[in-house]
Amino acid sequence: MKPTLEDVLVIVDLQNDFCKGGALPTADGHEIVPIVNAVARRFENVVLTQDWHPLGHVSFASAHPGKKPLDTVDMPYGKQTLWPDHVVQGTKGAEFHPGLDVPHAQLVIRKGHNKDVDSYSAFCMVDGKTKTGLAG
Repeated sequence: MKPTLEDVLVIVDLQNDFCKGGALPTADGHEIVPIVNAVARRFENVVLTQDWHPLGHVSFASAHPGKKPLDTVDMPYGKQTLWPDHVVQGTKGAEFHPGLDVPHAQLVIRKGHNKDVDSYSAFCMVDGKTKTGLAG
């Protein structure tokens, strides 16, 4: 099926920290970059999401004395898994993978930028209330 003008490709968090050598790598995650580039060329409408945490983010184990990555803590919005510091705003780890080649992307949605609320969805933070703006 060929994408139409109404179709949108959303490329989610293809950032250095989630790839080989990053702070929170996905095994072989870097291997999808050429595939993503090829698929993106077929779409007129492309959106990128970017995890964008401030220092001391609630999801970082380092923000909770005595805790380590993969521990959990109770937050007002529920259980929070703790992670190593990753995709910190303005760092190389937060940048998009250098092989990502989608110059026609029209929008970058940054999520996880609220120090007190994590975000896994491109549409809404884990509090279930705070929207990213992607739905618009």
